[in-house]
Amino acid sequence: MRTLGSKLSQFEGFFVTLVRINLEKVTEINEIERVLDKLITLLNEDNQKNWAEWFLKAKNLLREDIESSISKILGAYGGMGSFNDTYLTKITRKNENFSSLRTQLWELAMEVKTEFRKK
Repeated sequence: MRTLGSKLSQFEGFFVTLVRINLEKVTEINEIERVLDKLITLLNEDNQKNWAEWFLKAKNLLREDIESSISKILGAYGGMGSFNDTYLTKITRKNENFSSLRTQLWELAMEVKTEFRKK
């Protein structure tokens, strides 16, 4: 009986850890979705339809294929003409917020990518 009790205890510990990890992932995914919503809104307000569509596609992928979504998000960064070089031209008063959201999205996507590498 003692062996069964210790095995149950190990299982409970494993289960609690698994739930905690999954909740952290859900929280990160929800945060990415929130940031994407804000960025898409700003991009549409600024009439930057290409970037708005890019991130809308990434958002739509998020619940179906997280790795593909993260890859799409990160693919927008780096190189000439990338999302890093993008700023708002029509609603310039919101550029500071836009820049902050752009950085947040990169950092969140990198966190999720790092978690996938650990698997």
